[in-house]
Amino acid sequence: MSSSFCKKNNLPPGIQDDKWREESSELVSAYCQKLASCTKGVKDSSSSTEPPDLKYSSQELIQEKLKPANCAEKFRSSNAYLLANENPETIKKTVRGCFQAVIGGNCEKIRKGVLKLSEDCVRLRAIQFKRN
Repeated sequence: MSSSFCKKNNLPPGIQDDKWREESSELVSAYCQKLASCTKGVKDSSSSTEPPDLKYSSQELIQEKLKPANCAEKFRSSNAYLLANENPETIKKTVRGCFQAVIGGNCEKIRKGVLKLSEDCVRLRAIQFKRN
């Protein structure tokens, strides 16, 4: 068995900022809770004549991904948490703006797409996928 099989993926280099990591962890927790709450009670298309907001299988998958432990773990390997691949102050401002828009948003708008809530969410997506 190769030792590389057991290695974790390398995280992008970032900046150690404990205050930011604490703040962003609190923000992502509230963000994920809001998203998860907006997927609860969504009708399955097979049990209703109304158009579904989300298919039941998608709802279950999303709820699993948004469980606080899973959501936080994924965020801890992101550019936003690590302050990687972009100006750190830009990342902080963007994360705060996007997550606060979602946390304060209504579920109907959230189900139509987080990227539609705020320009910060569009910028955050670009930051998260940026690689140097």
